[in-house]
Amino acid sequence: MIFFTPITLQDADWICPLLRRANYQGSEFSFANHYCWRNSYHIQVAQVAGFYLAKTTHRGRTSYLMPVGEGPLQEPVAALLQDAKDRGIPFQMHGVLPQQCPELSAGFPGLFHIQPVRDIADYIYEAQKLKTLSGKKLHAKRNHVNRFRQLYPSHQLEPISRENLSQCLHLLRAWADSRRELTTQDLNEELGAVQMMLDSFEVLHLQGGLLTVEGEPVALTIGEPLNENTYVIHAEKALYHVPGAYPMVNQLFVQTLEDRFVYINREEDMGDEGLRKAKLSYQPAYLLEKFMVTLA
Repeated sequence: MIFFTPITLQDADWICPLLRRANYQGSEFSFANHYCWRNSYHIQVAQVAGFYLAKTTHRGRTSYLMPVGEGPLQEPVAALLQDAKDRGIPFQMHGVLPQQCPELSAGFPGLFHIQPVRDIADYIYEAQKLKTLSGKKLHAKRNHVNRFRQLYPSHQLEPISRENLSQCLHLLRAWADSRRELTTQDLNEELGAVQMMLDSFEVLHLQGGLLTVEGEPVALTIGEPLNENTYVIHAEKALYHVPGAYPMVNQLFVQTLEDRFVYINREEDMGDEGLRKAKLSYQPAYLLEKFMVTLA
């Protein structure tokens, strides 16, 4: 049985270099993501054969992250298979990217059922299009942004910092109060993860923007570089009674990013129809397919 331990900030010292070298575009491959969702998903980590291994348990179901490291996947995957057997749990591995599927099939012939899962596909956008909102298909988004500018000419986007963290937390609580359609568990999990991002903002090297109107916070966004050409947005919250706040904070923050980020990963929709509709309305360049691996 693999000796997994709860993820801590100190684990960043060995996990982050492995993630950087892997250069993956999937949103799972972020230390901050794992650390901030650790309570909801009971995330535990281990190092085997130079690979980063992670185990999650959410609502009674355990799953392993696809191993991250250099070299063949056969040894770390075999270790995960044995770990599941030792624990007496069904084997499941998530976060598998298209380029890993052939290696898994060749290394374990006939053993796995490898299936794409639409609900966990990442939405990948061209950064330049989000910056300009150009083109006929984004006409509605431009209208929302222009309407916001007309209604709130005194708006301002400022970087999230120690000085405005209290405003960010105030906004987060106001957002939560408005989301009564979410179940208590869903809301508490999301609220806890975003609050952890804010509480550990500096130590996790996160970046973000706070959108204010006449000094009052109306929206925020939080992200970080994911790989050499992709930036990931981990959270974006806005007050629903402020029309255009979401597209406004989206555009303004992306405009602050370095030109080296060709793509913006806005993560998955988790099967939420409203979120899916919103993400599709921004015309993604493509959906990054991710696979779930179980025993055949």
